[in-house]
Amino acid sequence: MRLSPRFAMMAVAATMLSACATAFSPASISTTIAVTAPPPLEKSLRDGGSSTDLSVIGQPASPFRTLLSVRDCAAGKCAAGIAKPTLAVTVQRVSEGQAAIRFSVNGEIGSSQTLTSQAGNATSEVIMSIPSGVTPINDQFAVDRVATIKVGEFRHVALPHGIRAYVCVAIPNAKGVTDGSCDFNRVQTTKGAELGISAL
Repeated sequence: MRLSPRFAMMAVAATMLSACATAFSPASISTTIAVTAPPPLEKSLRDGGSSTDLSVIGQPASPFRTLLSVRDCAAGKCAAGIAKPTLAVTVQRVSEGQAAIRFSVNGEIGSSQTLTSQAGNATSEVIMSIPSGVTPINDQFAVDRVATIKVGEFRHVALPHGIRAYVCVAIPNAKGVTDGSCDFNRVQTTKGAELGISAL
């Protein structure tokens, strides 16, 4: 089948426009944010959780919220609390293996906390409380950092009561898959690995 010159030119123009749209589409980036607390007496690894998200450079990634149990002991007396941190990160730009980010963590600690989550039309709640009769920890914390970090390396922010927050940036391939350098599960399950992560 032969195409008229005019139709052929329109087809080429459409192809070029499509290629331009692909080339100039917003770049995506993978971010991992995590938070942990000192382990209970019967455990050696710190408790906590993490979230990995694909977002557009310059726009906030999905925030991460969780609940953590914390303890403070002095002179044989202990106080306990439930922390409810919220972590958020925005990758502002990436260049030559470095990522400029804004990382914020805020939350509160009390005798009981409720975490509500939404999945479609379903809403779920998780409630954590300290045991009855235990002295409660009541506190708040907020940190907002702007920094440049190396792609593929975790950095941490120290928070009250032994809580630590982490952030890592990775560059995904065309399928949205990274090289695994920001796998926090590997960090969390290796004894002492968290304490070797540099501060933000």
